[in-house]
Amino acid sequence: MKNICDIYYEKKLFHIVLDTYEEYKIPQNVMYKTAIAVNLYYIDTVKKYLTYLNKVPKEIDIYIISSNKLLLSEIEDFALNRKNVKLIEKENRGRDISALLVIFKHFVKKYKYICFIHDKKPNYDFLKEDTDLWVYNLWNNTLKTENYIKNIIGLLMQEDIGMLIPPKPIGDHIDNWYANVWYKNYDNTIKLAQKLGIGSNIITEQTPFALGTVFWAKTKALEKLFNVEWNYKDFPEEPMPTDGTISHAIERILPYIVQDAGYETHVIVSKDYAEKLILIIQKMMEDSFEALWKRFKIRNVYQLMHYAEQENEVKKIFCNCKHIYLYGTGDYGKRFLELLKLWGYIPDGFVVTNGYRKETLIEGYPIYELQELNINESNGFIICTNYHLQDEIEQLLLSRGFHHYFKVILG
Repeated sequence: MKNICDIYYEKKLFHIVLDTYEEYKIPQNVMYKTAIAVNLYYIDTVKKYLTYLNKVPKEIDIYIISSNKLLLSEIEDFALNRKNVKLIEKENRGRDISALLVIFKHFVKKYKYICFIHDKKPNYDFLKEDTDLWVYNLWNNTLKTENYIKNIIGLLMQEDIGMLIPPKPIGDHIDNWYANVWYKNYDNTIKLAQKLGIGSNIITEQTPFALGTVFWAKTKALEKLFNVEWNYKDFPEEPMPTDGTISHAIERILPYIVQDAGYETHVIVSKDYAEKLILIIQKMMEDSFEALWKRFKIRNVYQLMHYAEQENEVKKIFCNCKHIYLYGTGDYGKRFLELLKLWGYIPDGFVVTNGYRKETLIEGYPIYELQELNINESNGFIICTNYHLQDEIEQLLLSRGFHHYFKVILG
């Protein structure tokens, strides 16, 4: 069985969902078989979340679960204005995961499609901007408008799709979008998979597919999770640790449960979030590669991916040869000189093809024509030219009896 990350990229399981019109016409009986469960705790932000819940089609049941009595009293009017809203108080243990698995699980069998979502606050002040973006990601990509919600249900009605999730968070300080986010949770996720009888291919080299425990799903796709008799004691008491708990394992294992049930997990975004995300990624890439260029002379992703390989080639040639020359005095040669110095290596100088020497020194390093070098095994070359010249220079070196060289990876 393939890892879900490989499947995601191979099959391009990513959707920009529109909200300007109903792309899918959802039968009313399907709407009545759909429910949204919400865990809320923070009373100062509750009005923001109610604006999203007000956009939920009237036929869909809403369960609002909270351990904050004041919050529940604050939203009584919202519940009174909709016939199908249920307010439920829970214990202050297990946060959103216990809301899902201790409270909402008792209602799940009534529905064919479910959505689960929760509020969020930053752990530190410096994370406020990133967390606000994460909250926008979770709610805007899940409950943006009535048409958006209907289009999501239309997607979920497709045979292969078991779960739809917003993308992982991104921000200046949050690296979950591009980092391997197992952290301390690989072993406890494997333990949980064994408990649930999950046969998916969960490997530490492939980062978890989902974070945040926010999703739309077929109830069948998560059956193994809801079949467990969860209780509050399964979860740590407050203050809950920031990592390594059963809750952190559960949020990571959801797509693997879906795969085990024979379905796929797809990522969903709204059009405006997709536009925002592309701009964020572009700016991050520009800033990241500017820093990589200044520090490591890395210009693009290809060079970054081959950085260690190239450093290893340099190490080998400096170990095997007494004299090392950079072949080429253009920008590539000068840039690679800086990289060699960064790695702690000092070449003997530069080399050019016979008749092409235009100066005698570069930054204090002598420039030789190839004919000036004695043919022996102690000479090694690093070919630092454009691609279209590298093969030609390789043949020239071989014809002259030089066998120690490698070609710089230019990208």
